[in-house]
Formats: sequence, structure tokens, C-alpha cells
Amino acid sequence: MVVWWQVGMMISEPQPESTHGPFNGLSGLFLLFLMIIMVPGCQSGPPPAPASNYVFTTSQATQTKDLLETLAREAPREPIVPLDLLPADGVRWKTIRDAVTHAVAVPELEMAITQTVTVSDKEQMFYLVDSHSWPARITVRRIEQAPGVAVEAIIGPDPFRIRNQRVARDIERRVVESIRKYGRIRRLAPYEIRMTPRSVVTPMTRGSDSVE
Repeated sequence: MVVWWQVGMMISEPQPESTHGPFNGLSGLFLLFLMIIMVPGCQSGPPPAPASNYVFTTSQATQTKDLLETLAREAPREPIVPLDLLPADGVRWKTIRDAVTHAVAVPELEMAITQTVTVSDKEQMFYLVDSHSWPARITVRRIEQAPGVAVEAIIGPDPFRIRNQRVARDIERRVVESIRKYGRIRRLAPYEIRMTPRSVVTPMTRGSDSVE
């Protein structure tokens, strides 16, 4: 009896089949619907375009090649407005005064130009005063060697004092750097734009003949 009871405990009774499968009922239909929607989204990129079956004839290919070669040989037209973006030697003589003003307006110097004298087309002299009304003079000459300009500064009232000479050398260095910096600024040559005035017709300026 004991043996039969133990064998009976080891053999389990058959279980009824479950009616709750993964795709049974409303939940199964919902999961199946999600899978159908997600499958097209897994494809990467649009479908490939159909290959073109158009073939150039020998005459069309020759004409197209001749046209491209003609366009490549044509030189671009000269611009209507001449460009003066960067000077060849790095010095734009028209902005020398602006460069000197920029160089001496720093807090260490606080100087301002009071007079400009054009000695020649390659030399200019600038008379200045500092915040203490002490005079100074800066001479800028255009030269062929680098850096393209020679700068000489004289600081008053006593140019021979060591301190004034040291300040003069510092001013010369600052002016050269400022001139070179202004020379790297891209600019367009000045040009004029002529506009023809036109009368503007509005409801307030219409003639009386237009009013019924």
C-alpha cells in the first residue's frame, strides 16, 4: 500500500489545455496588429528608384560633350565693380590715418591726432597730443622692403629723454602693427549708384479725374 501511494504521488494527473494562448482573445489580436504595423517600419530608407532605360544617341552625346567643353573654355567676365580686397604689399595707404588713430588711442598712450600733413604720395606726418597736452609727431613713409612702411615717432617736450624715447619706440611698433592689421581688412572700391526718382501714385495723390 505504501508503494502504491508513493507511485501515485509521482504520477501527476493530466492538466486541461489552457485556453489563454499568446494570440487568443482581444490581447492576441492587439499584439498581432502591432507586429503588422512595426514590420514596414524596420525597413531603412525609401525604396530604390527604378533604373532609367534612357540611352543617349551618338549625336546627343557628342553635342553634350561639345557644349561642356565650350563652357569650360569661356573666361569669366570682368566684374563691373573693381575689387580691391587686399593690397599686394599689405599696406592700404588710404587708411593710414585710421590705423595711426587706432594705434595711439589705447589707454597706455591716450593720444589724438590734431593735424595731418601729406608730404608726398608715399609720406604722411601726423601731429598729436596726449592727455597731458604734450605734443608728438609720427611720420609714416612707404618703402619697398617689408613690412612696407617705416614709422618714426618723436615725443615732446624733450625727445632726448630716455623715457620719451622708449615711448616713441613703443608707438612705432604699435603703428606698424595697426597699419598691417588695417591692410588685412577686405574692402570694396567706392562706387556711385545713380537712382532715378519716380513719382509714387497713392489714393491721396491721384488726380481728380480718377474720382467718380
